[in-house]
Amino acid sequence: MARVVYSQFYNGLNSWPGRLFEVWSGSPVLTQTATTLTIQHAAGHPFAGFRIVATGTGFTYSGTDVTGGNMSMIRVLDSAGRTVLTIDQIPPNTLASDLAQIVSSAAGWSDGSGGGAGPDGFLAWSQLLSGNDTVLGTGGNDHRSLLGVNGGNDVFHMGAGDDWVVGGIGNDTINGGLGWDGLDYSNTSWGGEGNSAFRGISINMATGIAIDPWGGTDRFSGIEEVFGSRFNDNFVGSAGRDRFAGLRGNDTFSGGAEQDTIDYSQDRWYGGQRGIVVDLETSVSGGNIIGFVRDGFGNTDRTINIERVIGTAFDDIFVGSRDRNVFWGGEGRDSYDGGAGNDGIRFGRNFTGAAQVGVNVDLRLATGQVINDGFGNTETAINIENVEGSNLADRIMGNFKDNSIAGGDGADTMFGGAGADYFEWWDRAHFGDGDVVLDFKSSTVTAAHDYLSFDHTAFAGMTTTATLVNGTAATSAVGTFVFNTANDILYWDSDGTGGNAMVAIVRLAGVGVLSVADFDLY
Repeated sequence: MARVVYSQFYNGLNSWPGRLFEVWSGSPVLTQTATTLTIQHAAGHPFAGFRIVATGTGFTYSGTDVTGGNMSMIRVLDSAGRTVLTIDQIPPNTLASDLAQIVSSAAGWSDGSGGGAGPDGFLAWSQLLSGNDTVLGTGGNDHRSLLGVNGGNDVFHMGAGDDWVVGGIGNDTINGGLGWDGLDYSNTSWGGEGNSAFRGISINMATGIAIDPWGGTDRFSGIEEVFGSRFNDNFVGSAGRDRFAGLRGNDTFSGGAEQDTIDYSQDRWYGGQRGIVVDLETSVSGGNIIGFVRDGFGNTDRTINIERVIGTAFDDIFVGSRDRNVFWGGEGRDSYDGGAGNDGIRFGRNFTGAAQVGVNVDLRLATGQVINDGFGNTETAINIENVEGSNLADRIMGNFKDNSIAGGDGADTMFGGAGADYFEWWDRAHFGDGDVVLDFKSSTVTAAHDYLSFDHTAFAGMTTTATLVNGTAATSAVGTFVFNTANDILYWDSDGTGGNAMVAIVRLAGVGVLSVADFDLY
């Protein structure tokens, strides 16, 4: 059983890793002994200057051609000599240890009469990973997956960080560890493994068992997100928050107790070139809210207890359920109807890299509530109570309901309107941007007041208990909100009378004084 060890430099690669083991003509051989072979990628290669170092026993050659040898370890070093990837503990006399075969695949071969094959890094990857392997993550964000037809019954230990694992052939065991981790079966859409796949996945996030597209049984833990196959997939959620992408096929999504999300933004990369049509509640049966989504391919997906949907770069239509729904529309000219419940739109996603400006939303309008979605589109948004802006300067106006408004990054202008409104910040990067709330209603003035809402875990020194000074400076050595009544600006001082400087959060236009009751710290 071979061991595959990631490094932080593998995750930082800026080109397709499939070419790490693709050796082009002109690549110099730096070392050629009975125990070591070192090849350096040639100039012009995406990984020019990188070195492949194979070690083992019995390496034999005919000139520069490799004719035999048992490889026990292969490493990739970057141009600075740092280890990018290591595959070691390779069992002898296996396909993965066959040095001549691996080099033949990586560099190609010729029969001398015009026949042969060119370099194939993907094939070399497949041969290296053909056994029952153990894969070790870095403890950071391992978002670069392994390549090739990953045969065998493999074990993945990804550790901490946000990790991504591509499901392969065999009965695999995936330990995602801490962080937000994903399991991906979308390789069924391409050649290699996709050629032998014959079924959709059936995955249960609660039990940690998946039947993969090749009929194998995968067992997993610590996985929060799953990409499906090109077939008809079946997803069952857990008690936590799950995110699914069904891709092609007539898929079925059954959420769990928490807020669960279906993501259609990736459909376009797999051939789905249509906007989606969403209706999350067409019927209710046994307490389950049943709906449908026509996906980016024109297929019909079935939804059960799904609350959140991420749309496409095209024109999407969203209709919510009686539950609390959240929708992301993206670049197209979208339409939103939240239905019953407390529903929201989020504008922080850009699916194509198109140029964007700050959004302009006014929920008080009868039509065209989204005056500009950031891409120049005017959109309908009815039965919507909550809005999250973009990373630019947004203008967001609430209505007579209890609204939740989050500007995000950028100098945002916010207006709650009637009702008890929440103005939210959950990232330190949102501070210091020049935000303004035009109509904040303090509890010092009315019982039906608004709230300043913060995720305390995102801000140094903040707890779930507010310390407030109406004045110009903190008066104790604890994290303190300072509301300067002279300029109406609320500041955060992470250590109070300590040495850290205050940072501006928001200007509360026309507010005379604040109370700790005005804060929602969660």
